[in-house]
Amino acid sequence: MQEKEKKVKKIQHEHIKAIRRLIAKGKNVEGKLERRNVIKDYTEYESQPYAPLSRIGYFPDNNADRYVVKNSFLNTYEGLLELEAFLPDSITQPQTEAPKPRSLTTKDGFTKRSARLEMELAQVYQILQDRKYHTKEPRKPLRFLQRLSKILPRPPTPELEIPSPIDEERELAIIIVQKLIRGRAIQNMMFEGKEKRLELICELRTTHALQEDGQLLKKAEKQVTLALQRQRDLHEHKMSVMEKHLARVEGRVLANMLDFLSKELIRLQDERRIHAFAMLAERQRRMREAEESGRRQVEERRRREEDEIFRQVVKVHQKTVDSYLEDVILNSMESTAEEQSREEIQRMAVEINNISYEMETRQSNLQSEEIVAELVYSFLIPEVRKMTIKEKVRQAQRKHIHAAHQIIHGNTETAIEQLFSPGFQQATSVDIPQIGLLSVTPTGQDIAKQQEIKPPDSQSQQDKMYEDSPCIESARPPEQ
Repeated sequence: MQEKEKKVKKIQHEHIKAIRRLIAKGKNVEGKLERRNVIKDYTEYESQPYAPLSRIGYFPDNNADRYVVKNSFLNTYEGLLELEAFLPDSITQPQTEAPKPRSLTTKDGFTKRSARLEMELAQVYQILQDRKYHTKEPRKPLRFLQRLSKILPRPPTPELEIPSPIDEERELAIIIVQKLIRGRAIQNMMFEGKEKRLELICELRTTHALQEDGQLLKKAEKQVTLALQRQRDLHEHKMSVMEKHLARVEGRVLANMLDFLSKELIRLQDERRIHAFAMLAERQRRMREAEESGRRQVEERRRREEDEIFRQVVKVHQKTVDSYLEDVILNSMESTAEEQSREEIQRMAVEINNISYEMETRQSNLQSEEIVAELVYSFLIPEVRKMTIKEKVRQAQRKHIHAAHQIIHGNTETAIEQLFSPGFQQATSVDIPQIGLLSVTPTGQDIAKQQEIKPPDSQSQQDKMYEDSPCIESARPPEQ
């Protein structure tokens, strides 16, 4: 149970801290730094001047010995007596009146609303406490079943006997004798005490008899001081009453002024907070409008893209359908045309065959020879003429090409013969070292090259070369 109460208290403490933080944040929504309000600090008793926090660096209990009052009037008994002698009667005799008990009823005898609410709150609090601590309710009496108690016999009625007058007088006499005995005993005790302290009483009588003038002066001074004290007390009382009235008036004026200032400050803070909330709401509205416009633009762009995609897809589908239909129609037309052409060709071939068969059956040998002659004349003779014309052109061009070849290859042949002659080789082998170059002697590879590279010495080799190269067929020299 205690652990549960501790947990509940801890949760309540954390809840209060969180609420305080939220209140502090709510007071300063904009997060601006504020200067210290001295008037507010001194009007609220929970502020730093009245209750400083130890985490700020102030410890009220430190150096407590400095504030201990050390005085002879408080540390000694004689000092206390002297201090009490100077105190006025208004301090030792309080004049305050006891507070009257608050009436719970009105003049008409009805219960006041505040008293009724207090009673209801007390009942609710008691119910909550009973539920909290699980107090067992007393057993209620049975509603229908009741126990019959046995009727006990009543005791006899006491009777007072009237005493006799003789006994009553005797009892009164005994009481009087007891009072006399007690009084006499007290007188004897006082006499014994007086006899024991007789010397002190005699000493006091002598001293008081000797100091009678001083006693009178002391009494006069005492009366004067008491009168002065009473006057001072009255003056102080009047001044305190005046100060109280002045302080009350000043307090009322200051309270009204501070109340007005605090309300104006709260109104200004609320106005600024409302303005800040309005600015935040306007900013959020603009941001949402911008987001909504951007989202709408994106949606419109996406819709246009989707429409374009759909249009292109439909267009592609339409093109595919058109191309498919076109291909089908063309294929059908080609197939039908091909079939019709085949049928037509076959029909024409059949007709031509029939006609040719009929003509062959009807024609004679002379007609067949005429047909063969016409075929020879139309095919063979034109081809022979073409061949003869080509040969004539080739013969006409050959002599020009042969002359060009002689001009080009004449000098090269003489240079090659001189290059491969033995005298020229010896001259080159002697002259080259004089120049500073390496001697060039023919090796096996050079000899093989010399043997491979030979000038065309006969007309048959030139003709063979021209025949091997089809590109210069037309550039062959003419035959002589």
